Amino acid sequence: MDSLYRDCRSLLGAALVTLICLGLPGCGGKAPEPINPDTAADQVGGLFDQAPPEVKTLADGAVQALANDNLPRAHMLLQTLAARNDLTPEQQQIVVGALIGVGQKLQESAATGDEKAQEFQRLHQSSK
Repeated sequence: MDSLYRDCRSLLGAALVTLICLGLPGCGGKAPEPINPDTAADQVGGLFDQAPPEVKTLADGAVQALANDNLPRAHMLLQTLAARNDLTPEQQQIVVGALIGVGQKLQESAATGDEKAQEFQRLHQSSK
């Protein structure tokens, strides 16, 4: 149980670091709010219609992963998007908010015994 608690804390920590490092510079100092993964696909989708092809491909993949409830894949794609420096402040804010929301949902799922979420946490932790 201590290991699970530690894993959950580290995933939350990673989400907060992402928020601080990537979210704040692009959004005028206002921290993004977590976006529920159930509604994130709608919010992310339309923002990238006019984006460069490689950015749109990442956003479309994240939307598809969210729609299919594939949170580990959505997290990976959102993290990749959040690391880009060519997003608009609005895109950055929504992506980071969605990333935080997905991270929180993965934490909750792992804590309730979801094996995919637990495996994602193990892999995410080992990649640091």
